[in-house]
Amino acid sequence: MFLELFLVFIATFLGTGALNIIFRFLGKRGYLKYGDSGENIGKIASFMYKTFPSYTKKAALGNYFGKNLLASIKEFQRRTGLEADGNIGPLTLKKLVKYGFKY
Repeated sequence: MFLELFLVFIATFLGTGALNIIFRFLGKRGYLKYGDSGENIGKIASFMYKTFPSYTKKAALGNYFGKNLLASIKEFQRRTGLEADGNIGPLTLKKLVKYGFKY
């Protein structure tokens, strides 16, 4: 039930077309988290390192969502007014896009 309400909220906030694209990028679970791996993690890590070098270590690069990328994402979330849980969900992804991320 909660997930359904959340998806309705997100669809309203982002639009259904954007929602479909976002969930294709984030996968079936709807968010990326510490311990995940894959090409999309690498894309985000590279973007974070290039765009926010003051708080993204080179060690964050790669296709694994490790402690360095987690710290970078949490700092990004704090600085942009999002809940700093370290997960990359639709709202964090939308904020990354606002700063130039292309997926």
